[in-house]
Amino acid sequence: MANAENFGMMDGAYFVSRTELLDWLNSTLGLSYSKVEQCCSGLAHLQLLDCMFPGKVPLARANFDARLEHEYINNFKLLQSSFTGNGIKKVIEIEKLVKGKYQDNLEFLQWMKRYSDARMPKGPVSYDPVAVREAAISTQKRLKQSRGARSKGAASAGSRKRETSPSSTVAAATATSATPNHTQQEPGYEEMGKMEKLKMLETLEAERDFYYSKLRDIEILCMEDTTGVIQKSILQDILYAVSGNFEGPPGQYNDTKDDCHTASGSEAEGAEGAGPNGPVLAAVDEQQHAL
Repeated sequence: MANAENFGMMDGAYFVSRTELLDWLNSTLGLSYSKVEQCCSGLAHLQLLDCMFPGKVPLARANFDARLEHEYINNFKLLQSSFTGNGIKKVIEIEKLVKGKYQDNLEFLQWMKRYSDARMPKGPVSYDPVAVREAAISTQKRLKQSRGARSKGAASAGSRKRETSPSSTVAAATATSATPNHTQQEPGYEEMGKMEKLKMLETLEAERDFYYSKLRDIEILCMEDTTGVIQKSILQDILYAVSGNFEGPPGQYNDTKDDCHTASGSEAEGAEGAGPNGPVLAAVDEQQHAL
């Protein structure tokens, strides 16, 4: 029995007719094959082996809907692995069989009948080929549905994750924007209208330009002076000059200017350090010394 697969081409199995082979195959497996070439799918051979080794051939992995050559190849590879798993030392010529040629499939079916005759006991066998086949097909469908459900679930989870991420980002951004920024906004700034905000910005820009122009004039005066001494009255004229767009904070520089023109020399010198323009005048003095 161990060497049941070892028989040559002169064995009587290779002289069995096509008709006898098809009758045997159809009666054993409950099929209705009319041509030997139909065995090129490998399905009949898989079930014949399952009949010889019940429960040891993974029929659920077979492709029962195989219609193309590359699909037949998978079935024959499964048959080859089942041969090996059950101790059958025969190499299947898969490339030839899947082509569907008569002679190749006839010879392999003859070999399968010879091996079955040597392996199977005489008399009736308690094997329902139709029920086994239907069970394998049913199992295969359940496996496909289970894989499809897992794939769909994974896709849905990925979709939910992609949908959640932007929402979380937006929520975080909203929460951040809703947090009051005390360093940049004054109380009531959000309640101000658009025109009030624009007006405030214009005022701030005008004030900035006003003070910058004064510093620039003083810088030019220091650069052009050749004596090393600049009269305080000239500096005061620059500091207290008004602009067409900005006149400085009301009630501050004009009053200081009058005080400086009427004050004595010692009082004016005191004003350099104590008046509102004291830091500016001090910076000018430092620049004069540097020159």
